Amino acid sequence: MIFTFVELERKPVLENKTNIFWILGISLLLSVSLCFYQIWQPFSQVHPIVSSVSSPSVEVKQKVHSWLLNYPDLSQAQNRYRAFQDITKILQEYENAAPEVENIVLLNYKSSINLLAVTVGALSSQGTPQAQQALSHTLQAFHWNAEKVMLLLPQIMLLEEPQDFLFGELQIFIHKSRNPILRENAELTLAGLSQRAYQSNQALAKKITTWLEKKKSTLPQNSQSLSAFLDLLGNTRNETFLEDILQATTHEDAEVRARAAFALRFFKGDQVAKTLEKLAVDQNSEVKAKATEALSYFHPGYGNFDETVQ
Repeated sequence: MIFTFVELERKPVLENKTNIFWILGISLLLSVSLCFYQIWQPFSQVHPIVSSVSSPSVEVKQKVHSWLLNYPDLSQAQNRYRAFQDITKILQEYENAAPEVENIVLLNYKSSINLLAVTVGALSSQGTPQAQQALSHTLQAFHWNAEKVMLLLPQIMLLEEPQDFLFGELQIFIHKSRNPILRENAELTLAGLSQRAYQSNQALAKKITTWLEKKKSTLPQNSQSLSAFLDLLGNTRNETFLEDILQATTHEDAEVRARAAFALRFFKGDQVAKTLEKLAVDQNSEVKAKATEALSYFHPGYGNFDETVQ
């Protein structure tokens, strides 16, 4: 009887302990679930908004794809002109069209050079920050492809309102590219942004000027390096560097004098004109040719100057 009584008394105790464990387990599970819910809830409210803004419109994709299919052959100038007009309309109509043009056309390895030329030209003409991002992204993606890079760089230099990020993008390209010709042209492009940057983006203009001043302070003392640097200074059209160019016009190396003469083509004023006139009768034929060409940029009376100096 005693044994039976004890067994009967222990069963409720075990059942109570089991119930307690179940209650504790369920409570713990509910607590963890609540914590996860509180953490997840803000993201569940924000994520759809971010996604709807950043994800491209299906309509824009369809428009760009349709445009791409409409122009399988751009060998004729008339077709290229129509294609340029149509893609420009799409870029003007849809704010988020530039990233789609980048993804569907520019980053397509099968795109023809004519198709890329039309697309890049339209983006450059549009000139929005999104369009400039598309151009710079493509430049980085094809840094090894000389044909595409040489197509992109001139269009970047033609941008009316260049954005700050272009300085960093071009600097990255300059340091990344293994092709010295592409690096040189990228530097010329960066210097060429200086003039419009002074008109629309002082921060970018200052970065370019600081970059050139640093290059000047570390410039190797040889004619080849000086000649390449003069090309950069000429592309800036910045009066800050005019004196450096004028000094180089009296250099003993004819190659340096020739490059200095050509660098003056975008500068105005009596001093520039007189310097070029003097160089146009230089004993070296290359110097004379470059000086004559520079004069023809802004002095109508020197259109046939080469006949005089021969």
